[in-house]
Amino acid sequence: MPSFISRITIAGTNASTHSTRGWLPLIGAVILASIATIVLTWPQFLAPTKVVDHFDPFFSVWRLGHIAHALTRWPVALFDGNIFHPARGTLAYSDATLLEGVLAAPLFWAGVAPSLIYNVLLYAGFILSGAAIFILARHLTTSIQASFIAVVIFVMLPYRVEHLMHLELQWAAFIPLTFWAVHRLVESDRWRDAALVGLFVWLQFVACIYYGVFLALVLLLFVPLVLLLPEQRSRRTFMLKISVCGVVTALLVLPYLWPYYEASRVVGVRRTDEIVQFSARLTNYFATSEWNRLWGWTADRWGAMELRLFPGAMALALAATSLLHRRWRHVAIYAAVVGVAVELSLGLNGSVYGLLLEYVTPLRAFRAVARAAVIAGFGVAILAAFGAQVLLRATPRPLQRWLGLALVVLLFVEYSNRNTPLVPGVAAKPADAYRVLKDAKEGVIVELPLPDMDLAPRPPGFDPYYQAWSVWHWRPLVNGYSGFTPAAYEQFAADLEGFPDERSVRALRALQVRYVLVHQAFYAPADYADLVLKLTTSSALTLRGTYQDPVGNANLFEVVP
Repeated sequence: MPSFISRITIAGTNASTHSTRGWLPLIGAVILASIATIVLTWPQFLAPTKVVDHFDPFFSVWRLGHIAHALTRWPVALFDGNIFHPARGTLAYSDATLLEGVLAAPLFWAGVAPSLIYNVLLYAGFILSGAAIFILARHLTTSIQASFIAVVIFVMLPYRVEHLMHLELQWAAFIPLTFWAVHRLVESDRWRDAALVGLFVWLQFVACIYYGVFLALVLLLFVPLVLLLPEQRSRRTFMLKISVCGVVTALLVLPYLWPYYEASRVVGVRRTDEIVQFSARLTNYFATSEWNRLWGWTADRWGAMELRLFPGAMALALAATSLLHRRWRHVAIYAAVVGVAVELSLGLNGSVYGLLLEYVTPLRAFRAVARAAVIAGFGVAILAAFGAQVLLRATPRPLQRWLGLALVVLLFVEYSNRNTPLVPGVAAKPADAYRVLKDAKEGVIVELPLPDMDLAPRPPGFDPYYQAWSVWHWRPLVNGYSGFTPAAYEQFAADLEGFPDERSVRALRALQVRYVLVHQAFYAPADYADLVLKLTTSSALTLRGTYQDPVGNANLFEVVP
């Protein structure tokens, strides 16, 4: 790896002597981002059909598969997922990952294994983010080597490892591209660049709503600040074009947000205690994922789930060095971006977000406000590029390429992780139980066991697996897992506690459930034997057969009308 990076940096040095444009440096950045992604997620590259040992990758498989399914059958009802039957608009109970779903659709139609598709999209999120920040960093610094530093930092941020199971949170490429387009607009005063600003903001919304909203909030500060840059041409025309761009972007975003508004009328918004729980504190910026080899000991000392936000010691040191850069206005602006993003990530532990909630009520749908830290990490990466350029300029030219290489290698060392735990994903070929369901008569399905609704917070149980496996049949499913859980499903789970008693059978018939699939592997042996005995002797159910499921065997019952 070091020799390969050396060739990239040498090529970058030569390229920067003649031009800061062209495709060769960008190709080098893509290759570097790819290597960084493979190292960061190792050994997932060797097991492309496995996923991180967490239930969210299965949820994402369902989201991607649902969009591909909907586009070919009923695109008008794009947000009507097959989970939480008979609820509608269920795709809007969480981030729809619409952009990722559209990109994944041809692969689903071609019959590629769903988990392989998921991993392709996951890797694409990392690599595109690296390419995007390279474009911005090169535009600001004109230094290929300094821009490579930004690539490694933004791709390998410990924040990303903390969210390795969240597909949409790796799709941050449109954040640096939006800032790049704003800089181009300031310098060129062209409508084309204004259109790019709007396009990239819109794409960030449809790739990840969290990031789209945080990006829009940060731009409210960034746009006025760029008017202080010496390269700006006309404040009046810039504000006119950026304002028109903002209006058009809002018109594009609002139709996408409408299903979320409709969903909020069913499932409500986040409780204040939930928002507080996932609001950061400044101490969280000293914690990384427990997987990090160097800093993993900080994971529980200063962090918690989704609250491990340390950008790295080298990144911070290089960012501090940026204070010596001669383009001090740019440094100051990106330092302000970092500050605003950190303040946003503090949520209700900070001073600003509480005021925003009073006036922007849709923000109450967001639970994990700490995710604004991705923009803080982005800002640190840009400042680190400026800082790296300061060091490179202070180094004799024959040694610059070796300094650039050394910085990249040291970043790789600091960001290295222990092996990512993996589990089998969703295969292309359906398990026998789901092949039978696909070929059976139409009917609503419920899969057992259900999650325990009495626990707080309510665990997802095995519902993420059930809905991921539904990509093999796409029948209506009473089960479901998402960012919100409708009250009707919680009531249904309570009604089935004594299954197959009269109350539970009545609840099944009320929802027109036809099939009940009982998974043996998810029960204790004694509990499973007792349940199956009751089901087989119940007059309300008929045993259709015992079939193989992805984790063992499952009994398929049909409800007697």
